[in-house]
Amino acid sequence: MPKEKPFHKEQILKGIMTLLILKSLSQSPMHGYSLQTEISSKIRRDLPQGTIYVLLKSLERRGLISLYETMEERDKKIYTITPEGLAFLQGHRGPLSIARNIMDELIAYIETINQEKISE
Repeated sequence: MPKEKPFHKEQILKGIMTLLILKSLSQSPMHGYSLQTEISSKIRRDLPQGTIYVLLKSLERRGLISLYETMEERDKKIYTITPEGLAFLQGHRGPLSIARNIMDELIAYIETINQEKISE
């Protein structure tokens, strides 16, 4: 069996990280570094360098977030969610519920496979 590249596993998390960014920004405006720290903590792994900023740029381009620079600290960018971003986040309730059911099923199946390998 060919060795799986870590990138494939990260693709699964990309959409989840996007929604986590929107969730965090719906609660409070944040700096990129704060978002990176929070999301790394939630997914229990360090994000590759620049990952959060690529996602933020994509969200900004799509009009789901906006950014502004603070006057107090030069080059400090603060990100906020837009009304479109909030609607996008809210629109994922149904798909996330479906995904949760499928994920639970997949995890249970993978655990079964792992138990069978241990028993062999």
